[in-house]
Amino acid sequence: MDPPQRHGRLGGAGGARARGDPRNSGATDANILRGRGIPTVRVGMPKVAEAPFEIDFARGMNTVSLRAMEKLTRHLIRTAVDTVTRSRDELEGAGA
Repeated sequence: MDPPQRHGRLGGAGGARARGDPRNSGATDANILRGRGIPTVRVGMPKVAEAPFEIDFARGMNTVSLRAMEKLTRHLIRTAVDTVTRSRDELEGAGA
C-alpha cells in the first residue's frame, strides 16, 4: 500500500473512532498503527503528581505539568526534525 493510501485509510479509522465506531474503542493510536504494520513509538507525559486539587482519574487524565509538556514538546520537535532531515534509506535501515 503506498503512503497516500495508507494515510487515507488511517485517517478514515481515526474518523470512525471519533464517531464512536466500536471496532477501535479504547485502542490507542499507537496500537492501531502497529496493528496495521506501521512501526510506532508511543510517548507521553507522566501523570501529574502534585496539584492544588484532588487528582482523581478524570483530573489526572486532563491535567498536565507545564514543565513536562515543554519537555515532551522539545522531544517531539527533535524527533520530527531528525526524521525529516534523513533520507528514506537511512530511515528504513535504522530499525535493522
